[in-house]
Order: sequence, then C-alpha cells, then structure tokens
Amino acid sequence: MSFNYSALFQNRELKYYELVNKHQVSVIISNYGARILKINCPNKNGNMDDIVGGFDSIQEYLNRNQYYGAICGRYANRIAYGRFTLDHTDFQLDINHPPHHLHGGTHGIHTKIWDIQVEDNSSLKATLKCDSGEMGYPGNLNISLYFKLNDDNQLVLKYEATSDLDTIINLAPHSYFNLGGTENILDHTLQIHAHQISEIDPDCIPTGHFLNIENTDLDFNLPKCIGEDIQSTMNQMQICKGYDHNYVLLKDRDLNKPVAILSEYNSGRTLSIYTSQPGLQLYTCNWGDKTEIGKGNKIYRTRSFVCLEPQHFPDSPNHSHFPTTVLKVNETYSHYTIYEFGTL
Repeated sequence: MSFNYSALFQNRELKYYELVNKHQVSVIISNYGARILKINCPNKNGNMDDIVGGFDSIQEYLNRNQYYGAICGRYANRIAYGRFTLDHTDFQLDINHPPHHLHGGTHGIHTKIWDIQVEDNSSLKATLKCDSGEMGYPGNLNISLYFKLNDDNQLVLKYEATSDLDTIINLAPHSYFNLGGTENILDHTLQIHAHQISEIDPDCIPTGHFLNIENTDLDFNLPKCIGEDIQSTMNQMQICKGYDHNYVLLKDRDLNKPVAILSEYNSGRTLSIYTSQPGLQLYTCNWGDKTEIGKGNKIYRTRSFVCLEPQHFPDSPNHSHFPTTVLKVNETYSHYTIYEFGTL
C-alpha cells in the first residue's frame, strides 16, 4: 500500500510504501533514498514496535541530509581524500566529510528520488539511474534494489547494478537499530563472526593493515553487551570514541548462517544478519554531546542506536589487496543482505 507525502522534491511526489507479511510484521520504505522508515516487529509478548531510528516527517529527512534508513552509495563509507585511480585515470570525488569522501558524497543516492514498482503486498523494486560524472564518479550507473518481506520474518534486500563505463561501487543499508526502544544500546548483546578489522588511522581511514582482534575489546566472536568494552583505551577504540570499524567477515563462512546477531533481553527481540558482502561496519553513534529530536519527539543521544552495515571495505579502491569494488562494463554488481527478526 502506498501513501502520499504532502511534499514535492526535485519536482517529484514523495511517497512511502508498506510491506506486510502474514505475521503482521511490517516495513515502511520511502522513494526518497530508498529509505527504510520503519520496521515494526513483535517483542517476546507479541507486542509490535518500531525498532529503527528516524524522523516523523519527510521534511526532516530532507532538511537534515542524514543517513537514517537509507541505501548509501555510489560508494558507502569512506574514500581517502575522495581520490582513486581506475584504468590509469585519476578521479576526484566530492569532499563532503573534509578532507574525505563519505557515503557517495553530498548528493549521494540517499538524496535521490527512486522509481518504485510495487510487486505485491510484501515486495517492491526500486530503481535509480546515476549520471556519469555525478559526485565525480565515472559511468552512467543503473541500480536495482529488491525488497522482500517474507513469512519467515526476513527482510531480504538484493542489489544489482550495471555501468556503461568501468567504475567503482559499494552499496550498503544504513538503518539505526534499537531493539528495545531504550535510551541506549549499551545493554544490547552482539555477536559478530570475524577475527579481524580493517585497521584505521586517526581520520578513520584504513591503513591497509588487517588487525587481529581476538581476545581484545573489539572482539565479538562470543556474544557480549555492546557497552562492556565501549570505553576501551585501545588506540583503535579511542580514535572513534566507540565502535566505528569494518569487521572482516570470514571468507569460507556458511552463507546460510548469520554473520551477526543482535539481541535485547527485556524485549526479547533478536536481529540476525546474513549477507554476501565481505565486510560489516559496526557503528555505535559516537556523537559525544550532540543530540537531536527523532520520532515521537524522542531525544536521540550518543549510543541511542547501533548500525550494522554489510558492505565492502572502506577505501578499497586505494588498497589493491582489499576485495575489489570495481564494476566493469558488461558485468553486473550483485549482492544481498537479509535482516531476520525473531525473539529469544
């Protein structure tokens, strides 16, 4: 079912679409940034609630140019100084996180109006064409996103893209999760199946080295509360004042098993994440003293949410030993992410 917003943007009508399964789990998606605006799922007592952060009006999304619920790209995460070389040609991208490039630039795909095709009550297709040269990227890029909410309480996201020139691409969802509706996510339990992270410099740019994290404060191989080690004195943690790291997922993993599991005891909610991507960015909203007003006039503070973003590695175009993010002409970029909602 679709509803009209009372606003126009880029001379187009803003709309949102609701996907519902037989359990009455629902997901609301906007054509603005292909954003996930709401995910309503049950707690252990069967009570429904929204588990993602965001705003009450589309105008707030337009005014703030933030990433709540958006699909980020054309290159999610950071590219150092916005520079890369491809096919012996140097490219300069938009610098929107000085002195670096973040999440596709000021006018990345999170700011675009997508074309939506509703397939049925539980699935839709979103498409977008990005012009060559926009934000500095080469190639006319055609992106297709498929959203499916199945009766196993899984939200399946599939991405496909093609380009008429060799280019780079890294698409990632950027939902902000709080499973219990609590003030912060420090008591959420998290498990991530990874033994390494991409080591970062003081600007949160990868150094090119992979850091072994077993038995350190960055280790989530065994489930632990997010808040247990978040005040760590480790250099890698001090840089971010919390977690903002790319976890290197196991290459030989079973794709039928989740790469990460998030849970919250009081609500009993769980979120399991499956993906074909090689990395998972863990971000704990390390905002310091910054606050903002979100849904229901609730005050969002540092640690209010946790982001778990399946993607390729940050700054991959500048590190030849990282998994490639090059999309060549006549090839198709193809990846998926699955969010599975459950209870303890």
